[in-house]
Amino acid sequence: MKIEDLKTNHFSNPLGVGLAYLRFSWMVKRTGAGGDCFTRVQIAKDVEFLEIVHDSGRMENYGKPYYRANLKPLPCTRYYWRIEMESDEGEVCVSSPAWFETAFAKGEWPAAWIGTAKEEEAMPCLYKTFQIKKELLRARLYSCGLGLYECYLGEEKIGDEFLMPGYHSYDLLKQYQTYDVTGQLSKKEEHTIRFILGEGWYKGRFVFDGGYENLYGDRKLLTAALVLHYKDGTVETIVTDKNWRAVQTEILENGIYDGETIDRDRKCKELPVAEQKIPADNLAPRINLPLRKVQKYTVKELIKTPSGDTVLDFGEAVTGWVEVCGAGYMDFVLQYGEVLQEGEFYRDNLRTAKAEFRFRGDSKGEWLRPHFTYFGFRYVKVTGIEKVNPEKFVAYRLMSDMETTGEIITSNPKINQLIQNTFRSQQCNFIDIPLDCPQRDERMGWTGDIAIFVRTASFHMHTAAFLHHYMYNLILEQKELKGAVPFFVPNPKPAVHEGINPFLVTAGASVWGDAAAIVPWELYLHYHDRDMLRLHYPAMCAWVKYIDGRARQNKNPYLWQNDGQLGDWLALDNGDLNNPIGRTDSGLIASAYYYYSTGLCQKAAAVLGKKEEQEDWGRQEEKIKKAFIEEFLDEGGELKGNGTQTAYALLLYMGLYRAQQRGVLVKGLLKELAAYGNHISTGFVGTGILMHAMMENGLQKEAYSLLLKEDYPSWLREVNLGATTIWERWNSLDDDGKISGTGMNSLNHYAYGAVAGWMYEFMCGFRWDEKGSLYIKPMPDRRISRVEGRCRTIYGECRVRWEYQKDGKLEISVEIPFQARTAVILPSGETKILGAGKYSFTCAGCEKEKENEYSGFDGGTSV
Repeated sequence: MKIEDLKTNHFSNPLGVGLAYLRFSWMVKRTGAGGDCFTRVQIAKDVEFLEIVHDSGRMENYGKPYYRANLKPLPCTRYYWRIEMESDEGEVCVSSPAWFETAFAKGEWPAAWIGTAKEEEAMPCLYKTFQIKKELLRARLYSCGLGLYECYLGEEKIGDEFLMPGYHSYDLLKQYQTYDVTGQLSKKEEHTIRFILGEGWYKGRFVFDGGYENLYGDRKLLTAALVLHYKDGTVETIVTDKNWRAVQTEILENGIYDGETIDRDRKCKELPVAEQKIPADNLAPRINLPLRKVQKYTVKELIKTPSGDTVLDFGEAVTGWVEVCGAGYMDFVLQYGEVLQEGEFYRDNLRTAKAEFRFRGDSKGEWLRPHFTYFGFRYVKVTGIEKVNPEKFVAYRLMSDMETTGEIITSNPKINQLIQNTFRSQQCNFIDIPLDCPQRDERMGWTGDIAIFVRTASFHMHTAAFLHHYMYNLILEQKELKGAVPFFVPNPKPAVHEGINPFLVTAGASVWGDAAAIVPWELYLHYHDRDMLRLHYPAMCAWVKYIDGRARQNKNPYLWQNDGQLGDWLALDNGDLNNPIGRTDSGLIASAYYYYSTGLCQKAAAVLGKKEEQEDWGRQEEKIKKAFIEEFLDEGGELKGNGTQTAYALLLYMGLYRAQQRGVLVKGLLKELAAYGNHISTGFVGTGILMHAMMENGLQKEAYSLLLKEDYPSWLREVNLGATTIWERWNSLDDDGKISGTGMNSLNHYAYGAVAGWMYEFMCGFRWDEKGSLYIKPMPDRRISRVEGRCRTIYGECRVRWEYQKDGKLEISVEIPFQARTAVILPSGETKILGAGKYSFTCAGCEKEKENEYSGFDGGTSV
C-alpha cells in the first residue's frame, strides 16, 4: 500500500496560496481489493511532527480519500501534514509529509506601491541593494507587479513562473505571489533584488476591435516585501518604498497581442521613484496556478517559402514563445502564425495582433526570449538572420501547470489524433484563465466556451484549482452586475463610447451566463469538494435569480424569451455562413438552460444539505418544465417552431418532454440529421450535447457515424486537413486547405472539442448518476475495434478497455481504484456492483444491446 498525490485544496505543496478552507486529499495505490481499517490525518508545524496542531484521531472505516480540517492556520507559517492508514490485512502505511504555507493575514500587508514618476517608453526596473550579515534561516519574497513582472536576485531569475501575477479582474482583485528565496540569499554578502515591469493585461492594448489601453490603470506598479528570518531568531523585512531606485531596461514596446521589442543598443537612464496611493483592500494571496514552461519543442522542418521567406515549423500548435540562442550582435524579427497558405507564411486571421518578437544588440551568447507576452503558433517566420540553424531555435509551451488525468487510445489513428487535438487546444488555451483562442487580438475568458467544454477539460486535466480561480473572478464580476454574468471573465470595462462593441457593455445571455451554474457543478462531479461547491453556490443561485427577474418581464414568467441571445453560435443551419447565430429559437435555448441551471441549483442544495432551498428549486424546476412543454411542444410531441438538431438535442438531453413525447422527438432528430445528409449542423450549444442526447435515446449507431465522418462538416475532416487543434468553425479551412473567407477564424478554439467528453462518457463509459456518483457503462461500436480509456477519480485511476475479438465476441476489462465501489453496466444490460480491483468480462451478441437506465445504487462507497 502506498499513499501519494497529497494535495491541499487541489494544490501540491502550495506556497502562499489563499486558503478559504483546508481540504486535504490523497490517493492510495494498493494491489488487491479491500478497504482500510482506519485513517488518521495529522498536521504539525515541523517536519518531524513534534509540534502537532491538529490530529483527526483514528477514524475507523473512514473510506474517503479526503479530509476537511477544522484549523485556522497562522499567517506566514508553514505546516506539514501526513496520512496514516491501516489496511484490512493489518498493513500500516504512513505517507511522506506534504506541506502548505500561508501568506499575510488580510490587512497586514507591510509594503507601499511604487513606480516611476512618469511612464517611459522603456520598461522600468525597480531595485534595492541590501546586505545579509547573519546566518539566514529562511527568506520569503511576497510581491505583485502591475501589469506583469519578473523578479531577480542579481542576474538570477526568481522562480520558474512567467507572466506574473497572471490575468484576473484587477479592479476587483490583485493577487500577490510568494517565493522561497532562501537558497539564493544563503551567502553573507551584498545582494540586489530587481523587478522588471511590463504592460500586460493591466494597461497594455487589450480587447478585440483594436483594443483599449490602460483598462485598469495608467501606471506600472510594484509592491513587495522580502522577509528575512535569521537563525538567531531576529526578522528583517525589506519593503518597497520611495527609497528604492529605478532604471530603464532594454525592453521597449510589449503587449499581449503585439509581442515585444528588445533593444540593447539604447542607453538606459536612471529614473525617479514615487510611491503611489492605490487601495490595498483588494490585494490578496494568489489562488491561481503557476504559469510555467511545460513542454519543449525543436524545429520539425526548416521551410523556404516560394517567396523566399525562412519559416520554422514546430510540427503542432503551441502557445508560448520561441527562444533563440544568441551569437554575438544580432538584429532579427520572429513573426508567429498558425498556418501556411499555398506554402507561404500567413497570419491575416490574427487581425490586428502583430504577434512578433524583435531583438537588436549584443546577445551575449544566452538564449533570448520575450518577457511580457505569449504567442499562439505553429510556424515562425525568421527575418534578419542570414543562415538559420534550426538547432538554435527552441519553442516552449506555456500554460497553467496542471496534471494530465485522462487519456483515450483507440484502434483508429484519426480518432486518436482528434482526441489529442482536443487536449492540445486545452493546453494552448489554459493560460491562467480558460481563453477562447491564444493567437489573435482576443484571447479572452469567454464564459460560454468553458460552459461547453468544462466536463471534457476536467477529464483531460486536474482543473479544480484552475477553474476555482476562474469562478472566483466570475463571482466578483457577477456581484458588480447584480447577478448577471458577463460574456467573458475577467470582464474588461473600457469607457463607454459611441460604437463600442456590445459584448463589452452587455451581460446576461443564456449558455454564456449559465457557466455560473455549470462550472461549479461539473467541478463537484469530478472532485466532490463540498467546500468549493459551497463557495460557488451563491453564484449559481444569483444567476438563476437573475433569469427569474428577466422571465418575470415576459408574458410567461417561467420562460426566458424577452432578451437578445447568441443562440446556437456558429451553427450551420441558418443558410448563411456569415451569420453566426443559428436557426434554433433563441428563446427555446434560453428557457431550456433556465430549466437546466435551476436543476443544478437543486442538486447543489441537496449536496450542501440545504433542504428547504432544494425543495424550492425543485418546485421551480417543475414549473419551468411545464411552461416549456406547453410553449414549445404540441400534444403529440412535435416542436411548434424550428425543428433543428440543436433544438431536439436540447429537449432530449435535458428531459424537457412528457414521457409519451420522447419517441416523436427522437424521430424529429433523425429527420433533421437526414436533412443535412446525416452530418452535424450544430453550433456551440448543440455540439456540446448532441452526441450525448443521441446515445441516451437509442441512436448509438448514428452517433458513432457522426464521429467517424470525414467529409464536411465533421471532426475528422479537420484531422484530414492537418489540424493539430480544434477549430473555431466547421469551415475554418476549405477542402483545398485555404483559410475560409470569414473574419472570425481561429484554428485553436476548444469548444467543439467537447466531443472528447462524449468519448470519455460513452465510448469508455465514465458517467455520473443523479447523486453525482460515477458509474461505468461503456457503449462500444464495432467500427472501432478497440478502446482504452482512463480517468482519475477522487479515489484514484479508473480504467476501461474493450476490444472486439476475431470471433465477434467483446472483451471488456475494468479497473477500479482502492476504496472505491461502483456500478459497471455491460452492453448486454447486466449491472454489477464492484469494489476495488481488476475485472474482465466477455460479451457475446452485444450488438443486441438492451436499454438500461441506471438510477444509482445505495450502500457502499461510490466513485
